[in-house]
Amino acid sequence: IVPRYLSYLLVPLLVVLATGSAAVFERLSSRPAIVRTVTSFVVIGVLGARFVVLAPDVVRLPREAYKDVAAMIEREGPVAVLAYVRNTEGLAHYLQRPVRHLQQANEVAAAVCGSSEAVAFVMQPFALRPVNVPCLRRTGVRHHRFEQYARGDEMNVWFVPPGT
Repeated sequence: IVPRYLSYLLVPLLVVLATGSAAVFERLSSRPAIVRTVTSFVVIGVLGARFVVLAPDVVRLPREAYKDVAAMIEREGPVAVLAYVRNTEGLAHYLQRPVRHLQQANEVAAAVCGSSEAVAFVMQPFALRPVNVPCLRRTGVRHHRFEQYARGDEMNVWFVPPGT
């Protein structure tokens, strides 16, 4: 389930939870309902714990690291940009230049390793098949990992010198 399709339901759901829990807790002294009370405490506790776990990353990290990746590529200089990501629009927006979108897993290794010019290879492991790109392990390749709090939790950039 993609969160953006259900996020509008979060506030009404929390209101229902708060109202129901308040009704259960209000009757605690007169007519205790053990199962409902325990369930209310567990649900509130789980939601609170989940918030404590997620909140630091949401505040500290970008949703997607396209801006940081583009800044790193711009600092590197004029290189061709090959991207194995689900959507290249964000990267192209920040780079303000074309990005070659590698859509099929079987075309990635040939495009990156067979390039006659230096390339920046961007990969975001969100909803894509993993690929083996052997030239990413050769001498002279530099790797940078960018954390993000959504869509695969990371974005990777490899600067690959021209193939020999």
